[in-house]
Amino acid sequence: MDSQKKSLKVLKKIYEATHDRLIDETVKRFGRLDILINNAAIPGKAGSDPNSMEGYDAIMNVNVRAIYRLIQLATPHLEKTKGSIVNITSDLSERPMPRSMPYSISKAALNHLTRNFARSLAEKNIRVNAVGAGLTETDFITRMGMPKEAIAHIFTEVTKTIPLQRASNADEQAEMIVNIASPTNTYMTGSIVFNDGGIRIAN
Repeated sequence: MDSQKKSLKVLKKIYEATHDRLIDETVKRFGRLDILINNAAIPGKAGSDPNSMEGYDAIMNVNVRAIYRLIQLATPHLEKTKGSIVNITSDLSERPMPRSMPYSISKAALNHLTRNFARSLAEKNIRVNAVGAGLTETDFITRMGMPKEAIAHIFTEVTKTIPLQRASNADEQAEMIVNIASPTNTYMTGSIVFNDGGIRIAN
């Protein structure tokens, strides 16, 4: 498969009804499934308190439940190709986040989901790992509806606590994902690899 010649547009919002279609359309378009990267996540529900039950349900539904379902659907196809699954977790999976406790909780759950699936899918020769991304320059936080000034303040304050003294960029996280998902990386499974600028060792 030449990935430069074929592409499939995936919507940012992944709903229950689209899970089956997402996998089916991918296999139909490319003829096979080699890698599943679970990157869809929300930090909260726009217009609601992320720490409310409404916020909790919204976050857990996308950040954990949807991933669980997608892995179930992808497994038969990945077994045929001896494929790989990479879940995108966060440094906040190991640190509290008072502004959005459900987000931190969801990422901790995703870490254990990764380990559980790694154990259960090993007999099918499917590797399951996760990348623990640190502060990254994307529009992820803006989706919470926070003012730009507040977001800039958060970046400034968090950056001070990162040993490398800066946020990462999307390319740096993508490079890590590619390395872990690579077919040459044949012996790694059940690992949570943090790409966080060292923030976990500083806090």
